[in-house]
Amino acid sequence: MKARRIILVVVLISVVIFWLIFEYFIDLPIVTQNDVHYFLHSGATTRDIARDLNQLTDLFHPLVFRLAARIHHVDEHLQAGEYIFPRGSSIHNILTILSQGKVVYYNFTLVDGWTFRQVMASLNQSANIQHLLTHLTEKQIAEKLNLSQQTPEGWLFPETYRYIRGDSDLHLLKQAHALMQEKLNIAWQTRAEGLWYRQPYQALIVASMIEKESAVLSEKPLIAAVILRRVKEWIPLQIDATVIY
Repeated sequence: MKARRIILVVVLISVVIFWLIFEYFIDLPIVTQNDVHYFLHSGATTRDIARDLNQLTDLFHPLVFRLAARIHHVDEHLQAGEYIFPRGSSIHNILTILSQGKVVYYNFTLVDGWTFRQVMASLNQSANIQHLLTHLTEKQIAEKLNLSQQTPEGWLFPETYRYIRGDSDLHLLKQAHALMQEKLNIAWQTRAEGLWYRQPYQALIVASMIEKESAVLSEKPLIAAVILRRVKEWIPLQIDATVIY
């Protein structure tokens, strides 16, 4: 009986010592030089991450990372994308970043008043993005956005969109188009009575002309009134925006 107690105490002490050593290693900084930029591919496992970190950092042993990842159930929450492990990061810090999916996001700003050609020119110069639309015509791109029009012109809402490394230009255009549809639908549902518009797209065309005509907010209602009056009376619009376009 006494021998059993001694064995139990020894086992417990061994477990405690092992756990303390283990905790020491997972809290020990392994990113000791510069920040580590790491891209986690879809389908990668904690075994893959441990192997990579063993090459990129001062990781004591890949098994330590894998064991810590298993204990923290990180392998159940892995999200593909680009990560930054700051200088001074420990295994524990890296596991927290991975488990919370703190991927690096980039911004693409679709400027108010841009033509579709300007949008595509900016997209083509954007880094860390898949360029799937570079050699397609405007009509082909419109088809990919499920548009019945010949061009996506006017169908992209000006906003700053976030994306991760590997997202495509089509993905960003779909976001911009979906947001434009949402905003246009709200505006259509709350439009004033007595307007001649038969469908939202007509209102969108006029809104685009107004936007191109003036960037001054107080002038836009006046421009809209002029356009609506001329359309109602079948008078040529004769505004700079249409001529420039």
